[in-house]
Amino acid sequence: MLGTAVQPAVSVDGAKKGTCKPNGAFYADVAPGNRIVSAATEVKRETLVHVEEGKSSYVRCSIGLGMFVGQPYLEVIAPGTGKLEADKLVFTGRH
Repeated sequence: MLGTAVQPAVSVDGAKKGTCKPNGAFYADVAPGNRIVSAATEVKRETLVHVEEGKSSYVRCSIGLGMFVGQPYLEVIAPGTGKLEADKLVFTGRH
């Protein structure tokens, strides 16, 4: 429940691709290579994701405590774990 009102945009290489929504998942088509995934509220968080041609990469976004508003946390997770978790979430769109 923490941070459910805080739903920051999630960007890949500076371009908005989706939103960090509770129990939500989205996917974005991006070119292979190293990509920077970011989200910001009162602080900006970034993580580096290596995207391989024809394979899926997964980043978990969660909201934790912040000084004034919740802060986003981004974590690259293994494809097997990501697939299992994503299957349990509500699809929020393709970007």
